[in-house]
Amino acid sequence: KIRAKATFLEPFELQNFPFDVQPVGVVVTAQCPVTRVEIVPNLEYVSKFLSTSFALGAVFDLPFGSEVQAKSSTSAPAESSAGLTYSRIAFSVSLSRRHNYFVNNIILPLGSVTLLCPLSAASEPDGSRMGTGDRLAYAVTLMLTAVAYKLVISSSVPQVSYLTMVETYTLVCFGFMWVNLLESALWPAFGYVLVDSEVVERISEWWYALGFVCVFALYNLHFRLAGALRTGEARGTLRTIRRQWQHDRVQSRSYGMLTAALASRREGCALQPELVPPSDAIAGRSRAFRWTPGGNLSNKIKKDQAGCSRSNLMLS
Repeated sequence: KIRAKATFLEPFELQNFPFDVQPVGVVVTAQCPVTRVEIVPNLEYVSKFLSTSFALGAVFDLPFGSEVQAKSSTSAPAESSAGLTYSRIAFSVSLSRRHNYFVNNIILPLGSVTLLCPLSAASEPDGSRMGTGDRLAYAVTLMLTAVAYKLVISSSVPQVSYLTMVETYTLVCFGFMWVNLLESALWPAFGYVLVDSEVVERISEWWYALGFVCVFALYNLHFRLAGALRTGEARGTLRTIRRQWQHDRVQSRSYGMLTAALASRREGCALQPELVPPSDAIAGRSRAFRWTPGGNLSNKIKKDQAGCSRSNLMLS
């Protein structure tokens, strides 16, 4: 038996963070040309992802189960200096991020701080509005609170050069705070009119507060729907690929069993497919062989009563 232990790294696509779905995989390529070695997936025993020992199980979920998708292909001749093609097989599994932590610890606190901005329209005990200095102090305090919180949570978000969804939400929250800061500075100058030597509001400032809350609530609804749609779109694409893989697997299994039955009839050998899977058969009289990943690594020679032999080479 051969047992290998390795660490593989793959960059994540985090544009939809924290509502992202990550397809991760490994590609194994043979060192011999495809004319001599062909790697094919095991159609009888599908590999399983050990989710019980997954270190990031609290961060990621398996939306399509623990089956590992395996698909064989060949390399392009341009990838080889000798112009040869090599057999390769790609193993992949899909991970969906559990976003509740980021929603509860990043999005909700920042959204709550932003919703406090319209309270600058509150009145003094005598019924008059807050002064311009007090309004600006209140708006600046909220913005500095959001900046301090952004620095605290900066280690919890991916440090990438492009904007993720959670960073876009943070910038929009700061935009709403800037609008409130400008309103606090300009409303005393443009929101009042002098009538008979008495200062009167042109329009109640509470209408501004109501409009602020409604627009921000609509943006939050749009943000949540956009996250759900992007997650659903990514899952739909991966689900289509998985269904095609399952369809090809069924077709290949049927074709492999038919080919093995025809070959056994020609050779006069009574082969038993349940003991020797047709997809794992290796033609002993040919220099080329097929390597089937799956199960345990073994190389067994099985003989039936007619004296015919089959060889299996399998890798877990």
